[in-house]
Amino acid sequence: MGGSGWLKLFQGRFAPQIGWMYPFALIGLAFGLWWRRRAPRTDRLRGGYLMWGTWLLVVGLVFSKMGSIPHTAYMSTLAPPLAALAGAGGVLMWDVWRKGARSGWALPVAVAVETAWSWRLSSTESGFLPWLRWLALAAGVVGLAGLVWSRAGRGGRSRILAVGVLAALTGAVVTPVAWSASVLDVTYAGSAFDASAGPSAMGAMGTPAGGGQPAGGRAGAAGGFSGPGGTVVTTLSVDQRKLYDYVKAHRQGARYVLATDGWNAASPYILATGDTVMPMGGFSGSVPEPSLDAFESLVSQGQLRYVLLSGVGTGSGGNAFAGPGPGAGSGSGTGSVARIDAWVRSHCTQVPSTSYGVGAGDAVTPGARASSPNAGGAGVGTLYGCGSRP
Repeated sequence: MGGSGWLKLFQGRFAPQIGWMYPFALIGLAFGLWWRRRAPRTDRLRGGYLMWGTWLLVVGLVFSKMGSIPHTAYMSTLAPPLAALAGAGGVLMWDVWRKGARSGWALPVAVAVETAWSWRLSSTESGFLPWLRWLALAAGVVGLAGLVWSRAGRGGRSRILAVGVLAALTGAVVTPVAWSASVLDVTYAGSAFDASAGPSAMGAMGTPAGGGQPAGGRAGAAGGFSGPGGTVVTTLSVDQRKLYDYVKAHRQGARYVLATDGWNAASPYILATGDTVMPMGGFSGSVPEPSLDAFESLVSQGQLRYVLLSGVGTGSGGNAFAGPGPGAGSGSGTGSVARIDAWVRSHCTQVPSTSYGVGAGDAVTPGARASSPNAGGAGVGTLYGCGSRP
């Protein structure tokens, strides 16, 4: 998913998602620091350049060397400094250029580099609005010519300068604006698991969106995700609704309606009801939250009464509402969630599925996961009641 390397953010799947204004922002940063180099230590403008520049460089370096970046949405953390530096640097370079200072030549240099960079990025997807890169190139060239002519010419300098600046601005933003607007078309809308935009938008686990299926991936089973990148369904299956109604009616004022050993089991209930369901272990299933002590405290205080564990249940306790997957937490590994799973199995009471209106023979087996509308994107699981009354 991108690998590691100093040039990662300047190529591949990341540069077209966030990097359109790299040249203008970096040149603006360098010019701003140089222009304010003799200002007092408390100069607020230089302080702003230092703050935004530090943000941009530190986050960029971390992303470059952190290894795998699973989601292009992480690139949004670069948007604030890029916007601030491109805006502030552009205004400063424009002001210096109008005053006729020699250092103002940084503005046409920035326009030229930005135009070339935009051409390079848009050329990676030349089949997407093929006229767009030519428009950006033409606008950039006109803008550059207008800026230079306004400095050398004699008549109509202000009008030529205005045309040059508007053309340069158009050349800089027209392509990223088009790529951003493309998310209004489902073909380029990325997915809930990778919120990317444009023709290089990636669907499930790096699969290009729009390849004969919705950008979000496969159609999901009722009640949840069909897997990484799957379509999000915000309704519960019939059997999930029965289980939810049961735990809701018997919660006895508990803060949490239900706890699950992973996000995959919790997500259908959260999305469908908006209720307070605890996905233990976080997305990866390995986050030590809650700890076993904290979990026991919630049970003893009456804040949590029901826990839905993944894995194969026994007797009539099997049901179709939890299961393995990314972050699901199978309960068979190590760590906080596994310890909680073991504690629940030994200290809590298994609730027969017949108690909430699901017959023992109705439990979905792992082999039915792909075809059953009640699978919820998962296999089988077991409901436990913790407290004086199951």
